[in-house]
Amino acid sequence: MQLQPPLLSRFVVSSACKERPLKRTYDIFRRLPDGGPVWIEAVQTLEGARARVTSLSEAQPGDYFVYDLVHNKIVEMVEYADSRS
Repeated sequence: MQLQPPLLSRFVVSSACKERPLKRTYDIFRRLPDGGPVWIEAVQTLEGARARVTSLSEAQPGDYFVYDLVHNKIVEMVEYADSRS
C-alpha cells in the first residue's frame, strides 16, 4: 500500500531539524475501516516497531503498519483476521 501525498505532506521538517542530523524513526499507523491511516506513535528501531505493532494488535485488534519515511514505504504490516468471516 502506498500512502497518499496528503498524508505525507503533514510531515514538515523545521529549519532547526535541518541543522542537525535526524534520528531515523519508524511511524506506526492503524488503518481505519474506511482504509485511511491514523498515526499512533514513532519508534526508534524497526525491531521495536515490530514488537509494538504486535502488542497493539493483541491489545486492540485491527490492521496496523510500520512506515519508513526515509525509504517512503511500509516495512511491516499486521492485518486483523476477523474470525466471523
